[in-house]
Amino acid sequence: MKNVIGNTAASEVTHAAVKPRWCRRFAAAAIGAMMVTASAVSAQQPNLIVVTGVAGEPQYTKRFHQWATGLIDAMKLPATKVHYLAEKPETTARRATGKSTRDEVAAVIRTVAAKSQDPILLVLIGHGSGEGEPRFNLVGPDLTATELNRMLDAIGDRRVAVINAASASGAFLEPLSAPGRIIVTATRSGLERNETIFAQHLVEAFQAGDADKDGRISLLEAFNYARSEVDRWYREQNRLVTEHAMLEDNGDGKGSMEPDGRTDGAIARTFYLAGAAAVTATTDPRLRTLYAEKQALEEKIETLKSMKAGMEEAVYERELEKLLIDLSLKNQEIRKLEGGR
Repeated sequence: MKNVIGNTAASEVTHAAVKPRWCRRFAAAAIGAMMVTASAVSAQQPNLIVVTGVAGEPQYTKRFHQWATGLIDAMKLPATKVHYLAEKPETTARRATGKSTRDEVAAVIRTVAAKSQDPILLVLIGHGSGEGEPRFNLVGPDLTATELNRMLDAIGDRRVAVINAASASGAFLEPLSAPGRIIVTATRSGLERNETIFAQHLVEAFQAGDADKDGRISLLEAFNYARSEVDRWYREQNRLVTEHAMLEDNGDGKGSMEPDGRTDGAIARTFYLAGAAAVTATTDPRLRTLYAEKQALEEKIETLKSMKAGMEEAVYERELEKLLIDLSLKNQEIRKLEGGR
């Protein structure tokens, strides 16, 4: 099973209703295994790798740097979890940790993977090309979609999300698609070659993108916010929309402009870019533990909901009821401890 939610287990559950009893027992076991995995990663902070490519013009150099540092600052991660590769590191006021070359991108991915099992978020900001082999423009040889896929495959089982905010980035969807991997692109194909503004609104998503008001921002929430704001900007400017953001996380290589959590979006919904505010705000270790356990239960519920269509109704209802009861009891524990402070 690759990363948190692999298609192998999901496909077993998808046909559970028409399989014999022993297969249904296997499906139930698969659900349990997925729930345990979701719980294990629930409180992890992602390792962030931001890469700004060759700008070509000074205005883009400035813009790409602003977006990169804006994203880094908004995520509020420890410095040890942040890697920023830039075209000209010497011009970034010591913010960049290295030069944005193909070899350096590969080296950072390997280093991060070797140091931690935490999720990895790779963000590419710059220019790209979808003609022939899809590529992201870097200093020296460009990074092709095939090469990036090989780098990600080499680090094995872990949660990985790639946001390619470059022009023509939609051409990366199919080559990078893999079970359990999240791919976000600023465009829907390699034919949308104009400059993009998706990265700008992705940064803004950290300020206004918490749609469910739970103090956390998931990759799905950030995507939906940024996509909506991009569309609004083009309408207000009375311009033809030249970028259509896509999200792909079900392994079919196609992507969705409006992921609903049933096709695409189920994994992105549980990939958190910013942790629960309550967890980071309290200094009480007992409350921090309870908040983390609550978050794990919420993620289990989301995982179960994403699998509903392929489960027997009675099995789904039983599993959901148990999780909702556990969540209710956990909330009672939290309220009791908060009230006693």
